[in-house]
Amino acid sequence: MWNSGRGRIVRPGLDAILFLPERPYLPPGTIRDVLVPTERGDSGDAEIARVLHALGLETVLERAGGLDVERDWDDVLSLAEQHMLSVARVVLAAPRFAFLERPRTAVGSEHVGRILSLLTERSITYLTLGDGGDAVDDYDAVLELAGDGPWTWKSIDAAPRGAAQRAEGS
Repeated sequence: MWNSGRGRIVRPGLDAILFLPERPYLPPGTIRDVLVPTERGDSGDAEIARVLHALGLETVLERAGGLDVERDWDDVLSLAEQHMLSVARVVLAAPRFAFLERPRTAVGSEHVGRILSLLTERSITYLTLGDGGDAVDDYDAVLELAGDGPWTWKSIDAAPRGAAQRAEGS
């Protein structure tokens, strides 16, 4: 059997972390309800408009009829638009950490740089989960986890392409 070892795992509180799945769920309601849940406080209309503009979602707001019109988002928005609206929710909530599941699959490569730049600009640390086919240009480092235990850490900005540290084990 394995020796369990010793240690301590520390993580931020749940209010400091948001998860953005590959397939977002937007409940029926208003854009304001989707973007600013009541337990997270209140973002003003100007701030909401700035974030929507930064993500290229102005037409979504127009098609919805404004911030306070009830809609069923599956009927109004494409899957990519729903995902981008979920990104806007993360930006407005301003957590310390955001976990993004396969963002390139959800919105396409052309939008990922915009999303990651906005998260960086807002001092939101992000971790993206992908399948290995993603371009690494938008990242500081890449951690590859093999199913049988080994892992590889590649520092993108500090090392030449292809340089990696390899470790075996858990």
